[in-house]
Amino acid sequence: MVTVSDKNQYFQIIKNFEYIPYSQTEGWYCYINNGKNEKEEKFIFILDDQQNPEIACFGYIMKFFGLKLLMITGECIKKLPVNRKTVYSFYEKITSSGYDFIEVNSPLLYSAEYEIGIRKAGYLRPVGFFSMPVSKLIFLQAESIEFSKNWRKNLKKAEKNDFHFEVKEKPDKEDIFSFFNLYKILLKEKNFYHHISKNEFEYILSSPDFGLAMLKENTSDELIAGFIFFKRNQFAQSVFRAKSVLARNTGATFYIYIKLLEYLKDKNYLYFDMGRLVPSIIPSLDGVFDFKDGLKGEYILYNGEWAWYKKKFYRPLMYFVKKILMKKREA
Repeated sequence: MVTVSDKNQYFQIIKNFEYIPYSQTEGWYCYINNGKNEKEEKFIFILDDQQNPEIACFGYIMKFFGLKLLMITGECIKKLPVNRKTVYSFYEKITSSGYDFIEVNSPLLYSAEYEIGIRKAGYLRPVGFFSMPVSKLIFLQAESIEFSKNWRKNLKKAEKNDFHFEVKEKPDKEDIFSFFNLYKILLKEKNFYHHISKNEFEYILSSPDFGLAMLKENTSDELIAGFIFFKRNQFAQSVFRAKSVLARNTGATFYIYIKLLEYLKDKNYLYFDMGRLVPSIIPSLDGVFDFKDGLKGEYILYNGEWAWYKKKFYRPLMYFVKKILMKKREA
């Protein structure tokens, strides 16, 4: 294992890797770091080998109760598929780096080779899951994109409105501010707590790995729906979505998705990941799941959550920390 102290050097090393999830991009690093270089000591940049790296990641370091936690949200892979030997060697060395807890949440498509490798390195599934490993992959170059009856109904509703769709590969500050305001309204309506600033959206969208899809009313030029999406190589994924009350009543959220998928198809992207599908045990709360599930595609499974603990009793302790202190919701 090799650590890199200079983030710019690290991102330069991995830039040509075949697989980089959005949670491991420089844009996402700037977002979670709020653009502040003085906080770089909270991050560690890791390679399996200096001369010929095959796997890499940056992790976020947290300290509580005198203990040290390393959080890793995905890995960058030079060439897919990754094998058990590479995974084992990488994570086995991380365990000897002086951490009390190591939490991994990998959005890499599930692989038995990955599971065998990380288990051999001493990692277990945590007590309780706090993220859903199921998603859906849409093949963009199919002859046609299929969707549910509810999607068809809402798309017909949307066609009756005078909408203007646009993708901003390099959105300006006004575009970002419009999306930020819409996102804040959505959080308030959903009673979600997510502390985010306009600057943080600017950090994400300053990266070429992210784009902003916007849907406006032609008559008023008002933004009624939009989302930030990740795009790299031939792959794209939804990251942040926002909509107005008007969008809910006009089918605009369905329309903007279809228009973006058409845009990505024209740009020769192959796959679109809908993001984690989270079905609820309460049918009335299944709106987001039903929306995402309405697009026809292939269900996929991420490698998901894994954890290593220096002491056995840390395993249930970490569940308490996430459930009670961090107020996370179980998936």
